[in-house]
Amino acid sequence: MAVKIDLLEVFRCLSDAFALVGRSVGVDCGHLSHGVNVCHIATKIAEKIGLDDETCSDIYYTSLIHDCGVSTSKTFADLVQLDVVGEKEHCKKGSELMMKSPFTAKYAEIILNHHNTWSGKNPNGLSGKDIPIASRIIFLADRIDVDVAVLNDQQSVLYIKDVVIDKINDLSGRLFDPDLVEAFNDISQVESFWLDLVCKTSSDMLLAEDMYKPREYLKLDYSQLMGIADIFATVVDSKSTFTFQHSKRVSKTAVYLARKFSFSSKDIEMVKIAGLLHDLGKLSIPDYILDKAAPLDQKEFRIIQQHTYFTRLLLDRIKGFENISEMASLHHEKINGRGYPFRIGEADIPVGARILAVSDVFSALLEDRPYRKGFLPEKISEILKKQVSDGALDCNVVNVLIENMDELFVLIKGSQFS
Repeated sequence: MAVKIDLLEVFRCLSDAFALVGRSVGVDCGHLSHGVNVCHIATKIAEKIGLDDETCSDIYYTSLIHDCGVSTSKTFADLVQLDVVGEKEHCKKGSELMMKSPFTAKYAEIILNHHNTWSGKNPNGLSGKDIPIASRIIFLADRIDVDVAVLNDQQSVLYIKDVVIDKINDLSGRLFDPDLVEAFNDISQVESFWLDLVCKTSSDMLLAEDMYKPREYLKLDYSQLMGIADIFATVVDSKSTFTFQHSKRVSKTAVYLARKFSFSSKDIEMVKIAGLLHDLGKLSIPDYILDKAAPLDQKEFRIIQQHTYFTRLLLDRIKGFENISEMASLHHEKINGRGYPFRIGEADIPVGARILAVSDVFSALLEDRPYRKGFLPEKISEILKKQVSDGALDCNVVNVLIENMDELFVLIKGSQFS
């Protein structure tokens, strides 16, 4: 079955998900708006130099997701600085991610080159005008927004704008295309250009650049959506070595259980996508919490509790994802109503979400974590039964999983996902 999906809503969701990584290190870049700000700046520069609509459209979409190769707090913090070791590694990762879906593959080359410096010494040997124009523009726009975020601490953006302009001009001809810097110099004279970066909501920003948004929705079946969902899952699972492939294991477990409960083929596909996306909000969690080799303290657990809220916030922005968003974001709710973050009980938790909750616990228990090794089937069964008796997990779903534990354990523990 096909659903109508607005590709901009998908890219907006991706963009805001990547911006959550910045929140986890305290570099907000405009509150969930770094990608949108870069889109705004890059589009203004593209218009200024008179690029055609197709190129402007490519810049528009790629700007929103240019940081798709960044998932860890450390990488994001490092990228605030220039010329750091491994700076371009996230470009390569991002490019590889874009190739997972035919609907994003066209942006792979732009992302691969979006930190290439004008003067050369780039991994692929490109320099100057051999670097794609879209990549050159996005690199410049990215640095402008980062500088504004770093300098705009309790100060008016109009007060610090000259410092940003001077920094960019000092790097003209070395990092940045001199012609693009000149275009930026013209744009930067307009006060509203700077105020837009810190005062407008991300929705307002995108509306201002709406001329480059396609006017039609894409009609995609769930198998086509899988490539896009896989991009999300890969980014989330890359955040920690201890959660590597976790989302894919949860998805595979949930699909297995959904079949046991005789879900329709359409509903099974939705469960599969929800499993891939269930931890999207974990991009907001600092690395040190996910990698902590000891139980979390109360403050750290409170931070963890926000991740399903952000999953809901992000996925609700994609029309057609309503059921997927609900299942994905309710996987830490409990049958007894004492889960988080919505505190809803048995009557309000759909079966798909209950399946995801059990799949999430099962997958977490069989995986190695910083403070323990993965458990064997007998111990996993014991813990799952205890969570049923405590009112956390659905009894019927847990019973089905335990009945098929040996088969599932081999299927999931032995899986190697691409």
